[in-house]
Amino acid sequence: MKNLDSNTLKETSPAGEIMAFHRGELCFHQSWGKTYKYYDLASLTKILFTNDLLQMAIKQKLLKLSDPVHRFLPYWHKGVKIENLLRHDAGYTWWKPFYRRLPLHAPIELKPAYLQKLIVQEKPVKSKQAVYSDIDYFILGFVLEKIFNMPLSYGYELLEHPFHFNVGNQAKYNKYFYAPTEKCSWRGKRLQGEVHDQNAWALGGVAPHAGLFGSIQDMRTWFLDFRLRLKRDAILKNFCRRAMPVSRGDWALGYMMPSKGKASCGSKFSLKSIGHTGFTGTSFWYDPEVDLGVIVLSNRIYRGANHKQIRKTRPWIHDHIYERCIHV
Repeated sequence: MKNLDSNTLKETSPAGEIMAFHRGELCFHQSWGKTYKYYDLASLTKILFTNDLLQMAIKQKLLKLSDPVHRFLPYWHKGVKIENLLRHDAGYTWWKPFYRRLPLHAPIELKPAYLQKLIVQEKPVKSKQAVYSDIDYFILGFVLEKIFNMPLSYGYELLEHPFHFNVGNQAKYNKYFYAPTEKCSWRGKRLQGEVHDQNAWALGGVAPHAGLFGSIQDMRTWFLDFRLRLKRDAILKNFCRRAMPVSRGDWALGYMMPSKGKASCGSKFSLKSIGHTGFTGTSFWYDPEVDLGVIVLSNRIYRGANHKQIRKTRPWIHDHIYERCIHV
């Protein structure tokens, strides 16, 4: 199969890799630029880690989607349910620079407690529209730590998945195996083997919304398992169904759904597709109607967080792969 135009890809990100699977079989694979084994997966952490832990908790009857947060955290605002956080309609703002107020040298196990004290001061304000919010996932992380009685830094061991956190912002493997990201003025260096997200970094590299690192092969392993689970796992199926009217937002439970006419998965993926994007230039989309999954890993923020060419390139990638793998 003919490759995508490499110049367009290099204009978007200095390095990256794409894999696509049709009916569980590899149908497209391309890399560009200098290849790296591991990428900062950014907000894919939400679906690769936190969503999977929540589904495990539901299977073990440790929580229900309809449970209020204050069942687990008694001091929390009443009226906020687990499902509100997953579909981003709890009413929290999209982001805040908590990293400026967190004690950077505190032990990693104590940092979530400091963050809780900051976030509990945030008052949810209900709105008609869903607002994608990292704060929603911070709260889900507090709940998971409570019900599993362990810090999130141990949580990925329960899942036995192939990804990893760089705990304490120390690269698990040689840092040159990791795709470098932005030259950060706050941290005074170019990041390589350290999470780009400032709040995740201030928490010691482990967070429910960002922090995972992984390779394209790790994503392949996860996706092929995800695809099979989706056929037989009632809890996962429920997470992947539309959770609100289109007029309020395009969300399943934690998974994005395509916004008609402006989806990052292009114009050809069905409206039943699910996926997520990551700020560093990563994404995952799956269309169950044609059984097509596309994984994109890149370090598009190497040239700066405001380098936004990927907004045009992501849909282009998915449209081309759809045409080539589905033969339309």
